[in-house]
Amino acid sequence: MESCAHCGTQGTSLKRCVRCMYTWYCGAECQKAGWKVHKKTTCISLTHVWDQVLAANAVQNWRGVLEWEGRMESLMDFQWEDKFREHILAVFIRANSKATAAEDRMETKLSALKLRQRRVEILGRMERYRDQGTEMCAVATNFIMLSHQQEAASWWQRARALGAGDPRNPWYLLERVSPTAAQALAP
Repeated sequence: MESCAHCGTQGTSLKRCVRCMYTWYCGAECQKAGWKVHKKTTCISLTHVWDQVLAANAVQNWRGVLEWEGRMESLMDFQWEDKFREHILAVFIRANSKATAAEDRMETKLSALKLRQRRVEILGRMERYRDQGTEMCAVATNFIMLSHQQEAASWWQRARALGAGDPRNPWYLLERVSPTAAQALAP
């Protein structure tokens, strides 16, 4: 649950700062009272955030992209069209994947997994079922890397039921990584 940045009141009727879409206030009075501090510390416009993310992504600077991951939810809420949300997720997924390959930290693996799961939902709403199936296979692969075989099996079955993507490649990978899970899923 969100809380007012000025007085700390929690509730569902809070409103976001219109400029940064990141900080919450219970009303205009609290926003006005907290503005001096807020504008100097955390109020960065979302267009600036997105420009920074795109600039870092353009030069393949995954650390620069991940610097802004805390603002990703605000970016997602700011963009109303699923195609933009899907693009935002794709940028952060790519950065998390590169971070995982470079540093092999659990934190980046879990972050990439959550982002991929959100992307599956958005691709489904956009009726891009082939891409959705491919992303489901990627989610399953991430679960295998985290040693969560049952979760992986569930995602493989969902992808298979969807009938999207090339089943040979994901099944081949599944059989090589986890023969037990592949046997459990075999028709």
